[in-house]
Amino acid sequence: MVQITVPAGQPESGGRQPLPAGTYCCTVGKIDVDQTRTGHEWWRVTLGVVDGPYFGRKIRDSLFFTEKALPRAIQFCRALGLKLHGTTEVTPSMCQGRQCMVSVHSETYRDRDGNERERNAVDFEGYATVPESEPGQFTPPAPMDDDDDLPF
Repeated sequence: MVQITVPAGQPESGGRQPLPAGTYCCTVGKIDVDQTRTGHEWWRVTLGVVDGPYFGRKIRDSLFFTEKALPRAIQFCRALGLKLHGTTEVTPSMCQGRQCMVSVHSETYRDRDGNERERNAVDFEGYATVPESEPGQFTPPAPMDDDDDLPF
């Protein structure tokens, strides 16, 4: 048998509380690609905090590649160090493993059961380049071209 003591203030969902509002150094992780009802591409981006007391925590955001939302997507790409000039093709793999600074705030939403919940949201202009002095900054390893060096 196991005894469980629920800490005071533990949310009913058992989930973590949102990160405090602020700016975090993050690495771009998984990017899921989908399309809007009008046929525009959009990305569900997962970013991982790379340093400080919230190391390992995840921030999720959506980027839409519509005319109205394109300035935000461009800001995201430039914050990652991608050089955009004229018409440039950008793929999720070009972004994954790169770092940027991400500014978040907390927002309230209703879950599927109608309960109010808190979650993080990335500010509209919430992406910036990592300062050179930032402790979490690193250069991601180059992707492998083939599997010839794998021992299995």
